[in-house]
This record gives sequence, structure tokens and C-alpha cells, in this order.
Amino acid sequence: MSRTPGAVVLILSVLASSAFGATEQRIESFSAIPAWEGVGNQTPPQSFGVSASTTNAGGTASGEGGGYIERGAPAWLADSYIGALDPTVDTITFSATLMIENAGNPSFGYFDSNWTAGYPPSALMFRIDDNNVYVRANGNGSGVEALVGQVTYGVPFQCELTFDPNGAGGQGTWAMSIDGGAAVSVTLDPGVRDTLALNRFGLFTLGESSDHGCNFWFDDLEYTVESGIVVPTPVPFPTPTPTPPILTAIQREEHFDTDPNWEGLHNRATDPACRTTVQDFGYSASTNHAGGAPGEMGGFIQPAADLAYYGKVIPELTLNDSISASGKLIMPDTGNTGQFLVGFFNAANSRGWRTPNSLAMRLNGRGSNTFFLYAEYATQLWRAGGTSAATLPIGPTVYSWNLTYDPNGNGGGGRVTLVFGSETLICDLDPGHKADGAVFNRFGLLPVMKSNDNGTEVWLDDLTIQGVTEGFASDPGWEGFQNRRSYTDCVIRPRFDFGFSPTNHAGAAPGEMGGVVFRGDWHFEDRMAHYADRLNLLSSDHPLMASGTVNFRQVVSDSTTLIGWFHSTLSREAGTDASALPQSFLGIMVEGPSSEGFYFRPVFRMIELGQEIPPSGPHILPNGATHNWKLFYDPSGGTGSGRISLFLDDEEAAVNLDPQDKQAGGLYDRFGIITTQIDGHSQFIYFDDLSYTYLQQYTSSVENWSIY
Repeated sequence: MSRTPGAVVLILSVLASSAFGATEQRIESFSAIPAWEGVGNQTPPQSFGVSASTTNAGGTASGEGGGYIERGAPAWLADSYIGALDPTVDTITFSATLMIENAGNPSFGYFDSNWTAGYPPSALMFRIDDNNVYVRANGNGSGVEALVGQVTYGVPFQCELTFDPNGAGGQGTWAMSIDGGAAVSVTLDPGVRDTLALNRFGLFTLGESSDHGCNFWFDDLEYTVESGIVVPTPVPFPTPTPTPPILTAIQREEHFDTDPNWEGLHNRATDPACRTTVQDFGYSASTNHAGGAPGEMGGFIQPAADLAYYGKVIPELTLNDSISASGKLIMPDTGNTGQFLVGFFNAANSRGWRTPNSLAMRLNGRGSNTFFLYAEYATQLWRAGGTSAATLPIGPTVYSWNLTYDPNGNGGGGRVTLVFGSETLICDLDPGHKADGAVFNRFGLLPVMKSNDNGTEVWLDDLTIQGVTEGFASDPGWEGFQNRRSYTDCVIRPRFDFGFSPTNHAGAAPGEMGGVVFRGDWHFEDRMAHYADRLNLLSSDHPLMASGTVNFRQVVSDSTTLIGWFHSTLSREAGTDASALPQSFLGIMVEGPSSEGFYFRPVFRMIELGQEIPPSGPHILPNGATHNWKLFYDPSGGTGSGRISLFLDDEEAAVNLDPQDKQAGGLYDRFGIITTQIDGHSQFIYFDDLSYTYLQQYTSSVENWSIY
């Protein structure tokens, strides 16, 4: 739902035209204040009336009707001086110029003002559902309608409607055309024509539960009224008392209750194509790849976003405990390019990579008879560390290995030691990481949880875990989770899959924005993506504000999500490997480094300048919790060149612009998610209940009038 707050003028001007028969055409161009009736149109959330000087609907002169309207209790802004039209004999017509800014449900036309819910009992009208326009007639307890066509948000269009009382053999027909196109008509049900009672003409609500609002504008009306109806003399608009203009950042709200039809570019990719992920590892009674008598654990394991494991249930261990495991391992495939982990983890919440609550060795096949070996860990707060890679030969060699953790090592900060064949790797926990804590309740084998990638074969035997030997001469009864299955997998780097979603991770009701967001790549046009609302052109010379909720669900190291204001063309230009941010971007970055987990930081990049990213910010955990956030940009804040302040729940971070940034400036015509320009991994993230600046304008006030 989108909303423009603030009072909007309630009144219009009326001029009479020549009459013919029992009816005449009245022209309304909103050049003065008319005697139109307003009922509930300024009762929140409704805020529609008349603007004295705007031309959103594309009228011939300044002044028009409209504003913010949403479904709710019956409310209208309408001409009540139309007389007693007789639909049994009167031909009724009207035309107008119109514009709808965003998805919503305005209704317009002739109607009976005596109604309490739903549609008026009698109406010759059209209605708009998002950008679909329907011609509709109501009466005698029935309604008929037909789709006329679609219009473009933010672009004025013209309409013409005609009621023929003699159409369809006297039943009556109601027809509408858009921009001079073919007319689409509906035939009234038998008897409806003779029961129509029309006493108002104008804009009115759909009397349903409050929701789904939009900004809708209308101008240059010509419509049928009974001839000779006297209307009050139009009153000129008041002359504003000179006051300093106030620059206002006007907000739009979007709750994603329905698809808002935002602009999507490459955000629902089909390349690369979905693939098959195969996990086929666990206990094997008959094989002995790792040596000794038959019986071992292992098999084929493949990197994927989903958790899979084969592990021994162990008493809980923490970073305050001494931890150890040893055994034998072989990777027989010399062309192996797969990745997996062997070590301690938590079955309940070890998701993603770097994997929280893990203390393990990672083996990464590189083909050409070699693999990389790492010792690594991650705390329960997703802060991770690890060693540099050791390179070892792959193939027929059976390696003996020993993985230990000493809580007193590293001066009490904790030390991981991995002896693997002839290699010894030592990983000291970073300062503060031991205090984060971690809980391990399984030991075993699990894939690197990133996106679908090549798999490999691995086998382990003769394991000793916390001093207990597992020889696999018989089935040890370890726990397997999704370790024997094959499935279609569409989480493949860099297959973007984000936009409107009917889910409700980040909000109370279904509907939100988000999904799988990979980093982009400026070297390839189709590997930069966005999903965003179309805005009036904004500038970093003026304030910007945004707020909403965020739900961070799963993540892979070396990944980024950006949400904020950007430019539809500038932000896709000037790619450089020196800057991950698109130029002309101002907003929020969700990113590592892995040693700190993930920050929720305010960032910007002006036109033709490098990026500005503060060194830290509030931490956000990819644990599926929902957070509130607010962002404020003050162009005169900080040292005077501008300041962006960001709040995640109660934590604050800020970044200041310098004079060079202020001079370069930024231009923005979109708000939403946009990918980085340097490629990388994915995040599963969702946003809801957004409020964001879509218009920056100067306003002045005269009593309760808003004159734009």
C-alpha cells in the first residue's frame, strides 16, 4: 500500500456549458473552488480533494482533483448538483484526464450516495484495480463489469464513457474507451436500467476493509447533468500568506498486501538453469575405501543451500570445553572440485557458510590432483575465523588427521589445531569470539552450505570423538538428515530470485519483498538486477527518510544485499572492480566481513565517486528474527555536508558525507533492492512495511489548505 500523507484541498470549480434536451454537459477544470461535496475524504487514511496548482493528471491548466484514496468506509468527493437524471431516457456521458501513481482501487463516475459497504447500490462508473481499468454498472442488487485495458503508473491517460438507455434492446449499455482506443461495453441486467438512482458524480471509495491505497488524480472533466441546475458561484482559491517554503520529504507506504507491480530487472533469473543436487552419504557396511576392514562412513556429498548431515549425537560442548576428534580420510576422485566440512556442529542452527556453531576442517577440491585444506570455526553469532589453505595431493592417499580445540590456548582466547597428514594448521580465535559462545551437539560430515556446486566422494573411518572410538564394523546408528536424497535445486550462483513474495517472514500479514539475493557483476549486463518502485526524481540535496522491517534468514559468506534509493540508468553505469556499490546509491548494506558476521550499515556512492562504507554498524544475525529499522538522510548534517543515520531496533550507525561527496551529489528515481557490482554469494532476506521518500517538494500552508 502506498500513501502520501498531508492535507489536500477539498474543493473544485464549476462552469456550465450549453444544454441539449433535458440534459447538458458541465465542464470542470479546477480553476477555482467548486461546490462539490466531500464526505470522509479527509478522514484518515483518506486524503483526497483538490490541489490548486499541480498537473499530475496532465490537465490543460494548473489545478486538479485527487490525492490519496484507499478501500474503506464509503467516502467521496463529488458534485451533488447534477439533478434528477433519468437513465430510462437520458444519454449520459463523461470524459476526463486521469493518472494513477501506484497500485490501488479508486472508483469514479455516477453513483447513489446512500450506501454503507461494498459498491454503491446504483452506479455507472469505472474502477481501477492496480493498473487494470474496468467499466462497471451496479443496480437492483447486481453488478456487471468488463476489463477495458491497462494503464501505466505515473502516466496521464484520457477516458470517455457513454450510457445508452436504448442499447441492447432497451436494457441499456455502458461503454468506456481509454486514450481513443476501442470502446468496451457492458449490458445492464434486465430491469436494472429502470431502477438506477444517480445523485452524485465524482471520486469515491470501494467500501471494503481499509487497505490498498494509491494516489489518483483527475482533471478536465466534461459530464452530463440535468439542464438548468443552479450551482453556487465558484470561489477563487485563496492567495497564500507569504511564508518561507518548507521542503517536505513526502513518504509512500508499501505493505505488499498485493503485488505492487514494482519494476523488476533480471531479479527472477532463469539462467543458470536449475540443477539436480545429490546427497548420498552416511554409513556404508561393505566398503573400505579409507582402509581396514569393511565398514566406514561417507559417500557422495554436494555443496547446496540446504542443510544435510550424517553425524553422531554427542553431549553438548562449548568453547569453554576441550574438544577432540581424529580418524582417517580419503578423497579418491582426482578431479574433485567439491567442498565439505568434517567436524563439530549444531543440528538445530548450523546453517549457511560460514557455518555458525561449527568447529571443523574444510576440504575444497581444486581438480588437477589437489585439494585445499582449512581449519575453521564460527560462533553462535556468525563471527568466524579460519586458517590459510594448505595444498595437498588428492587421490589414493589415505590421510590420518587429528582436530583439537584447547580453550586455554591463545592466552585463554581458544585455539584450534588440525594435524592432517604432514600438515599442521593452527587457528587462534579472534578477540571476543570465545565470549560469543558456540554450542556443538553433533560430530560428522556435512556439505558447505552455499549454492549448488560440484560434488565429490569422501570416506572416513577409524574415528575417535572425545575419546570414544567408532570403527564402523557395524552400523553405529548415527543421525542422518537429508543425506540420502536427490532434488531439483534452483539456488545456483548467480541465479537471482527476489521481488514480491506472498510469504510473511518480515511482517504479520502475507506479502513482502525479498528472496535469494546474489551479488551482481558489472561485467555482464544480465548479472546486475533490481526490484524497485518508480519514483519522482529525487536528489541528495534534500532530505530522505525510510523505514520498515527486515528478516534475515540464511546467508553465505562473501554476500551482500543493498536496499535504498538509486537511479535506473546511472546506477547501472560506471562499473569498477574498486567499488561494490552502484554509483548514485544511498541506503543500507547487509554484509560481512566473516570475522564480524554481518553488519547492517548505512552506505552511499555519489555520481562518479567511490563508495563510502563505515567500518562497523549494528550486527544482524541471519537467524530468521524480524527487526525494525529506520534511515534518515540530512543533507546539512554531520560536518555540514550531509549525514546518514541508520537505526536497527535500538542500535545506531552513521556515515558523514564530505564536501567532495556533497558536490558530486546523487540522483534517484527508484527505491528497492539493487545488486552490487562485484559478484559473490547469496543471502535469503525479506523486507516489509516499508515507508520511503518518493517526492521532495516545497510546500506552503494557508489555514487547512495544502497548496503545492
